[in-house]
Amino acid sequence: MQVSKTTTEWQKLIEEKDNRITLLETKLKNMIEKNRALYSHIRSVNDVNDAHQKLNGVLQRKVSEANNKFEKMEQDRLNAGRKAGFDV
Repeated sequence: MQVSKTTTEWQKLIEEKDNRITLLETKLKNMIEKNRALYSHIRSVNDVNDAHQKLNGVLQRKVSEANNKFEKMEQDRLNAGRKAGFDV
């Protein structure tokens, strides 16, 4: 024996499925918007990170140059002291 649904039952079932589809479409659109916002934020953070790395490289180079100057100045003073007869 086969039991079939009435037209009203089918309409109700179709309406429930349509509502579910609408809900899922809305959720999907929201997720897409959130993903786009996250990608935009990630790009921004990566830009900041790149700028920091570049600046850090410049600062490291300047520190290295300053250390080299300091070491040269220290060696020059030691050599000048040795020439003057100081035991250094």
